[in-house]
Amino acid sequence: MISSADSITWGACELDSPALRRLRCGRLLVEMCRSQEQLYLASKTLSKKEIDDFDESAPIEWNRWAVYTGNETVRIQPGLPDLPILFEPESGFQVSAGEEVRILVRLPLSVVVQVPDEVDPLLAEFPTEKLSHAWFGESEDEELCYSVSTSDSSTDDSTVMAPIQIRNDGAESLDVSRLCLRVSGLSIFRSEGKLWANETLIHFQGGRQPSKVSVRKGPPLEAVAADLIAPPRDCDSGSVVGRTVRSIRRWASDFLDLN
Repeated sequence: MISSADSITWGACELDSPALRRLRCGRLLVEMCRSQEQLYLASKTLSKKEIDDFDESAPIEWNRWAVYTGNETVRIQPGLPDLPILFEPESGFQVSAGEEVRILVRLPLSVVVQVPDEVDPLLAEFPTEKLSHAWFGESEDEELCYSVSTSDSSTDDSTVMAPIQIRNDGAESLDVSRLCLRVSGLSIFRSEGKLWANETLIHFQGGRQPSKVSVRKGPPLEAVAADLIAPPRDCDSGSVVGRTVRSIRRWASDFLDLN
């Protein structure tokens, strides 16, 4: 196990002591090294062997780095991906006409390092997982996303649970095979050691009518006595009308992406 790395702690981080610090978030290892005038940041995604049998004295080949000259305090906070997340359940599910279905999906985090700069506070952003790209939507209106497996239901300090409420206001059953979640407008909350995102509400209108998608303010019902620890990437995000889920039927103009 990695005895030399501290578990991630969100919030302000003093850099005066120790001069060298390693933080672990899931498989991501972040190193912060401070000299008299500069702060050096680097990251590495650990293999299973490195996690189980970490050699503290072994040299590390860092993947990314950033240098900062200035204040001795930085802020470490969780962040969500910079693109929508595309989920493809192993087996599709059905939402009958007039019914609702609530699901929980796992979102991978990034470790975001910020500095006290009102104009540009972002110093570095280190994803905890390497995500593959995928396209979502019809050929004339495709959207670039990250693809995330729904077969991995494990949770740790590198994941956020995001509730999604789907209501079928159409006249026919909705068979969902893919779902695209826009995460730029989601905040991150902490409750009893777990991280949660806002609840996303999807109202499928049926036929060729566009679906209505909105984000409910505040923490979800599952997050009891939750604290806000990270604002949304896009603070201006509000209600959305567009394609969000894909079913076995195809309606080219619908935004609840139908197959």
